[in-house]
Amino acid sequence: MKKYPLFLGLLALAAVGLWYFNKNSSNSIDKIKINIIGENSPTIQAMMSLKNEYETLKPNVDLVFHPNTFDDAFNKSNQDFTNKTGLYDIIIQYNFSLSSFVENKYVYSLNELNKGVSQSNLQFENSILKNYWEELGYYFKDSRYRDKSIIKIGYPSAALTMVLMYNKEMLKDVKNKEAFKNIYKKPLVVPNNWEDFYNVAHFFSRNETKGICIEGGTGGFLYFELMNFIGNMGGKLTDSERGWDSNMNTRILVASKENLKALEYYKTLKSFNQGGYSNVEQFEQMKIMKEGKTAMALVWSDMLYPSIKTEIGFDNRFGFAPVLGKGSILGGGGIFC
Repeated sequence: MKKYPLFLGLLALAAVGLWYFNKNSSNSIDKIKINIIGENSPTIQAMMSLKNEYETLKPNVDLVFHPNTFDDAFNKSNQDFTNKTGLYDIIIQYNFSLSSFVENKYVYSLNELNKGVSQSNLQFENSILKNYWEELGYYFKDSRYRDKSIIKIGYPSAALTMVLMYNKEMLKDVKNKEAFKNIYKKPLVVPNNWEDFYNVAHFFSRNETKGICIEGGTGGFLYFELMNFIGNMGGKLTDSERGWDSNMNTRILVASKENLKALEYYKTLKSFNQGGYSNVEQFEQMKIMKEGKTAMALVWSDMLYPSIKTEIGFDNRFGFAPVLGKGSILGGGGIFC
């Protein structure tokens, strides 16, 4: 798991290098200061850990990092673009900023940035997952003609998805296994379909335990979690392939029978839920799971390492599996210049 933020740091510094290559095409010995702003997350922390190594290789470059809270990083970067103050050279932001950055011509395309860069210096692009990159860093070449060509705008900075986290001790307990088999006529295992998922959540919602912890907190947590159920039960909200790939003619599919079925299923889980629901977001959810009285939760991938790491290793009470169905929600952001 330690390799994940390191790879992001290397990828991000590759983007810094390409930016530097283009900005420093002359042989000037003047120091070049590159200001980088982003949320104080593992992405920017990984970049910061490589700062000294990078500056040793590029002695005429100073990397100046501005790690901020989520809200401050978002507001400062947008104010910098809007006011044209040019305080930051590289901005790490989430995919909901992609459209405004491109539509307002705030950022360069990668085609512009990479002019004159040899293909050997772009080999790292082959290691970037296609769906991930297209969702977080591609956009229309001209937004007036949305059925035309697509271009690369920025390199992805963080790949976030959700996984099924489960309490191994609760699922392996012999008494639980016997009782579950008597009730549902099948073995108690990590669920791999929605019927079994419901049965496990129902079974553990008795006495002092609960079957699941779902997120109803503000900040988009309910939306993202619910999309796992909708998308894996045959539904979707819009008739588009990517989050940015839509226009005024894109069909809205909110009230489809598949969506309504998934919503009804999701609502039934609330009676098996641990926590206050409307107050539960990703940090509260992990806190609840670590109390050891909840069987399952769909959790964000970037919460796992800091949550289960201890001074002596990792908390081995928990196991992890893919979200049920064909896939999970995708989130994250990009590196923009």
